[in-house]
Formats: sequence, structure tokens, C-alpha cells
Amino acid sequence: MLKSTLVAAAFSVALIVPAYAENAKCDEATMTMMTTEIEALTDAGKKEMAMAEMQKAKDMMTANDMDGCGTQLDAAAKVYK
Repeated sequence: MLKSTLVAAAFSVALIVPAYAENAKCDEATMTMMTTEIEALTDAGKKEMAMAEMQKAKDMMTANDMDGCGTQLDAAAKVYK
């Protein structure tokens, strides 16, 4: 009983940890690719929200905050995916 509980807990932790480590790579290639995908959106509301997140990511990239930039890129991707 204890063994199965520990195994279940280990699997739960293994599945949760990667979900928190999904920051997109903050570089010019990623910025360009995502901007192209966002510009192709037909939903004006989603497009505006995603571009606002992209601007935040660019600002953070300029400030050399790569973790923050990756977080904002993830936020932009969630808007259009």
C-alpha cells in the first residue's frame, strides 16, 4: 500500500515539474516566428492580446531578462494556440 502511494506521488511530481519549466526560448528567431504567426491571426481580439504580450517580451529581452521574456512568449503563445 505504501509502495503504491509513493510510486503515485513520484509520478505526480514527475508530471508537474515539466509544466513549470516551459519558457519559450527568448531569441530573435523565436520572436520573428511568433510575430509572423500572430500577424496571420484573423481574430482581432486575440491578435491584439498576443501582440501586447510580444511587446512585453521584447521589452524584457531588451532589459536582458530572459526568464521574463520566455514567460511572456509563453503567454503570447497561449493566446493564439
